Amino acid sequence: MVQTVIRDGIPMGRFSRFGFSLPGAAGSLLCFLGATSIGIGCYFAVWYAMCPSYYRTMAFAPSGTDWIVFPLFFGLGGLLWVIGSLHLKSSTDQAIAQAMRFLQEGGKARKAK
Repeated sequence: MVQTVIRDGIPMGRFSRFGFSLPGAAGSLLCFLGATSIGIGCYFAVWYAMCPSYYRTMAFAPSGTDWIVFPLFFGLGGLLWVIGSLHLKSSTDQAIAQAMRFLQEGGKARKAK
């Protein structure tokens, strides 16, 4: 793998020019999508709770396939959030291990290959 030397001679990978790796970017995106999905689920939950009082009739209460909204948005949002958190944790562990290896080698800057 091609390595470049960035900031204080610490070797960084191809996707981590600024200390942010590809798994970290994917993890952040998944966390964002998970939080967005949970937010949409909260919106629909409040809307379905308020809909009968807004229209002053129970005819607009959620029924049938409307109930699929809750597990779809809350469940999918929770899964995306957890998977994104795992990606962020693994990229952080990789960055710490890389920095520890660099320090154990004496902290000498390597040339880019």
